[in-house]
This record gives sequence, structure tokens and C-alpha cells, in this order.
Amino acid sequence: MKRTVKERRLIKMKTKALFSGIVAGSAIIGALTLLTAPKAGKEMRHNCKENILKIRNGLDQLTYDSKKASLQLKQTVKVGKETFSNVGEELKDSIYDWKKGVEPSLTQLKDDIEALQRTVNQTKKNT
Repeated sequence: MKRTVKERRLIKMKTKALFSGIVAGSAIIGALTLLTAPKAGKEMRHNCKENILKIRNGLDQLTYDSKKASLQLKQTVKVGKETFSNVGEELKDSIYDWKKGVEPSLTQLKDDIEALQRTVNQTKKNT
């Protein structure tokens, strides 16, 4: 369907009005934004840069602290392993020394029990 010249002009005018309205509205909103902004552009950019630097410094500090904590944990684990290994060896040595120290007494006790048993058996035979 072909449109008449009047219809085409009307559509063209409506399109121009729409675009003009969009441009005018954007200009008004931009001006209002600048007028109602709490700070000047330079000050706003300066504040943004400061905040970005603070965030970066915070992240750098967090990274440093994390690495430091990781190293401390590794060192603690290493010391713990060495300590438990040493305690285990010392405990084995102590048990071995105790057994060696008690062994003569155990042998003497066994001998005394056997002698007592022989005495009891001898007494039973005599009665």
C-alpha cells in the first residue's frame, strides 16, 4: 500500500518531533544532573580515584596478610611434625629403657613365684 504525500509528511513530522523531544529531554536531564550533582566533576573524579586507591591498598594488604598467614601455617605444621616425631622417638626410648630396667625385677619375681609354687607343691606332698 502506497501512502499519500500527506501521510508521509505527517509521519515525517511525528518522527522529527519524537527525535527533537528525545534530544531536548536528554539536554534537560543532563543540565539538571549537573546542577543537582552534590560535587563538582573534578572533585567527584578525585574522590573516585581516592576510593579506588583505598580499595587497591586494601586488596594489596589482604594479599600480603594472606601470604604471611600461609607461611606461618606452613612453618607451624613443620614444627609440629618435628615435635611429634621427637616426642614419639623419646617415648619409644623411654618405654625401651623402662622395660630394660624392669626386666631384672620381672625375672626375679618369676623365679620367686616358681620357688613359692614348688614350696606349696612340696608341702602338699608332705601332708
